[in-house]
Amino acid sequence: MYLLDFDITRDYLNIPNFTELEEHFINREDFIREGDQKTEETRYILLDSKKHVGKTCLSFYDLQEDKRDKYYNKWVCQFTSAGVSRAFGAHVYDFLFCPDKRLNATFKDEKAIMCGVTRLESSIYNGRLPTEEQLERIIEDMYDIVDVPMFYKTGFKNQYLALTENLNKNLVLYNKEENKLYASYWGNSLSRKITGGSIKMGKYSKPEDKERVINYVLAHYSIQLMPCYYVELEK
Repeated sequence: MYLLDFDITRDYLNIPNFTELEEHFINREDFIREGDQKTEETRYILLDSKKHVGKTCLSFYDLQEDKRDKYYNKWVCQFTSAGVSRAFGAHVYDFLFCPDKRLNATFKDEKAIMCGVTRLESSIYNGRLPTEEQLERIIEDMYDIVDVPMFYKTGFKNQYLALTENLNKNLVLYNKEENKLYASYWGNSLSRKITGGSIKMGKYSKPEDKERVINYVLAHYSIQLMPCYYVELEK
């Protein structure tokens, strides 16, 4: 048994404007973008990870502490993270009523509902187990970096409305070669990830059974008052 990495997380109220936060980082002398030339002052490397995590997350590597820090909108993470979908499922109900007890308690907190939640996460590498003093210092350093006037009160309701206002269609796709039915809630054009669910159709051998399941998914896994597109892939 060995330790790969050690993660530290802390949640804060309010949500940053991530474009402003990124500019704030780059304007510091100790920050550079990934791929830029290091200087004597360089301590942090802002990682080019938007294609993987989307626009509501910023990650950077701390050369001095050999750790990676990440700041992200925890509510939006529920809708866009593949890891969350694998752990909790992709039902809209689970987005709103998270089955994880501790996380659900965070999302039920009255202040969190009104203000939104930003999660600060630090991953320490090289198999090091930090002392209590080191943990306190790391957490304080993480907070000091983002102790800036660019965090805004943005409640869960407004965030969810901002998402749904960008939706204009539904998509259900049947891959005949895989014999799988996919229902998409929404797609992220930046990260190229699709949020939704899939059904293995192997146990529905009769054509009428497959048709029944497809019609059920079209009726119940689509958002009302929007056109729904059904696509079949041969190969």
